[in-house]
Amino acid sequence: MMKKLFTLWYHFQLVVLLATSHTASAVPVSLEGLKNKYANLESLQAEIDQTKKSRFLFKPLKSQVKLTYSKKELRWEMVSPFSQIVLVRDNALVTKSTESAKEEITPIVQGSKLHYLSLFFRALFSMDLKVLEKQFTLSFAGQVMTALPQKNSELSFIKEMTFVFDDDLRLDRVKVSAQEEETELQFRSLKTFATSLPKAMP
Repeated sequence: MMKKLFTLWYHFQLVVLLATSHTASAVPVSLEGLKNKYANLESLQAEIDQTKKSRFLFKPLKSQVKLTYSKKELRWEMVSPFSQIVLVRDNALVTKSTESAKEEITPIVQGSKLHYLSLFFRALFSMDLKVLEKQFTLSFAGQVMTALPQKNSELSFIKEMTFVFDDDLRLDRVKVSAQEEETELQFRSLKTFATSLPKAMP
């Protein structure tokens, strides 16, 4: 009996030691650290689990997304529960189905709400902190960055955003709380590149 108790105690202490050492090695999130981490970012690829809650939905809507980002455009491809591709470019928002060649093009007018939304989405995934700082007040605690809209922000309909980073300051989760809905993004994979996206897309 005493031998079993000692074995259990030994394993408990080992788990605590491993957890403590892992926490100690984590790099706390800071504005300077993020700027250094993403300074040379040119493109990225990610696979995301998205959960959207809204008073207009009977239950949370869960979807899987493939994201690619480059300086020219942001590509948001929903692969389930239905297929749709949204391209965010400098001067247009393009929506199309993967089952059809038909495209719906919405011009982005300078200074419009869509203009600020397009800047926001591109800054969000590329961690362009200069753009985010113009609209939000950023604060940091441990591995979390919180963004609250500034008083005169064009994106004041967003109540709060939280970004959770891993030990290497890569995005792990993003939660966006707006006036009538809440969206959470869980990154299943994330690859960043200091060059343009490779031609062969995985």
